[in-house]
This record gives sequence, structure tokens and C-alpha cells, in this order.
Amino acid sequence: MGGLNCGLRLSRSAHKHCRLIWLILHQGVRYEERGPLEQGDSKYFNAARESFVVFNQRYDNLLRELETAYRKAIAEINQPRMMRSPESPEDRLADHLMAYYWRGHITFESDDRLLEDFYSHASESVRGHAMWFIGRSAGWDAAAPPEVFERLRNLMERRFNVAAQSSSIAPFVKELAGFGWWFTSEKFGEEWTIQMLLKVLRLTKKVEGGMDAVKVLAELSSRYPIDCVSCLDLMVQGDRDNWVLVGVESEGRQTIKAALDSGQHDAIMAARRLVELLIARGQYAFRSLLI
Repeated sequence: MGGLNCGLRLSRSAHKHCRLIWLILHQGVRYEERGPLEQGDSKYFNAARESFVVFNQRYDNLLRELETAYRKAIAEINQPRMMRSPESPEDRLADHLMAYYWRGHITFESDDRLLEDFYSHASESVRGHAMWFIGRSAGWDAAAPPEVFERLRNLMERRFNVAAQSSSIAPFVKELAGFGWWFTSEKFGEEWTIQMLLKVLRLTKKVEGGMDAVKVLAELSSRYPIDCVSCLDLMVQGDRDNWVLVGVESEGRQTIKAALDSGQHDAIMAARRLVELLIARGQYAFRSLLI
């Protein structure tokens, strides 16, 4: 997968390897600008486009050459696939765009509008994959420059605001839940991350990577008792099947105990309400925390 600091430039040999695909993509777009492609030509173009995003990395020195092809891929992101592959061309397109964004090659409110068009066309599933890809890539990276994380924090704030201002949260639940992978990467700064997790959970009551998220909450609970116990409470509320604490009961207890021992009235009351909820759901072992 690589990390956030993995900027790639095409070697001469690799450039030759990609040249044929580029010609098909580039010329396909040029011909289509003059009029609709013939059915057979359009199929070749679409197959080449899907092959490029699935089987090639995000090479910095190909972005502008293929900008028009990327734009066409975004516009047609919901059309039936041409190729059979275990990897999703739509998801891989999202990977390409997110990597170009965090490396600073594309931005919001720029003339190319690649990001705006992607987020207006992409399905909830593909937008959720983009969140997953960023979080997992951050987890692999040892030392990306600070400006990379600042760009990504700005992206998350933007996407959260779009969801919060929407008339319905439903189309954004899977996307926002992907923030769980950002949280468990532990690379975005403690205070910002816990505050963003709390905001996300107030909207969705669920995040991806729940077991790991509970573990990280336990690690942070002594420093952020009210925020951590509130996050855990919201996760429990959104967990209809009582799975969120399976295998991480001790970490859940640690978070609750940190709030109870914090000396902070709001944290203590939140912890007591959470314990009462857990008892009401049949998890009687947590009763001992109130004795």
C-alpha cells in the first residue's frame, strides 16, 4: 500500500510500459471531444482506463498528462465495469486521487475540480473506501511531513461539515465511519483526533475498526476522560448486537474507570450512565465499577 510519504515518479522503463495505456486514454478523450466514440473504441478506452488505475501506482509526473482521463473516469464512476478484477477500479481511482491530494498535487477549489467532482459523483461505498485508504496509509507511514497531515485534517473537516449540513446523514454514515481508521492510526494528533471522533460519533454512533478504536480510547482515557468515555458511550449506543466490547472488555473498563476517577463531574456522570446502559443490556460484569 505504501505510506503518506510515498511520492512516486515514473522511471524511463516504467514510463515506456505505461505509454501505450496513456496513448489509448489520451487519444480516446481527444477523439471523444470531437464527437461520441464508436462503441468498440469506447470499450477499449474504458478498459484501458480501468486497467491503468487498478494496475498502476499514482505517478506524480503522469497526473497532468492524464488529467482529462481522470476527469472522464470520475464522470463515469458509476457506470458498469469493463474488466473483471478482484480490485475495484472505482476504489483504486479514489486511491489515486487521495494520494495526489495529500502530496499537494491537487487541491479543493482549484481549476481542475477533480476533488469536487469526485465527491459529487462517488458512491457512499467509494467515499468510505477513500477514508479507509487514508487511515491505513497513515498507519503505514513513519514520518510524513506535517503539511500532509494538515491537508488531511482539512479534508476530514470539509467532509464532516458537508455531512453535518446535509438534510440526511444516511448517505454519509459509511464515509464518516471510516474515520475510525484515522483514529487508530494515531498519526493525526491526540486532541484533534479525539475531538473529531466525538463529532463523528454524535452523527453516526459507529466507526470502522471498533475493537482497535476501543483500545486507543483506553490509552487516551487518563488524559481525556470525558471525551473518551463519551465516545465509548456513543459506540455502545450504536451497537445493537452488543459486539463493540467483545474481546476488549478490559479496555472498556479502563476507559470507564478513568472517567470515574477523574474528579470531573461531567466525566463521572457520563461514566455512570454508560455503566447503567451496559447493565441494562445484560453486561453485568460492569456493575462492579459502581460499587
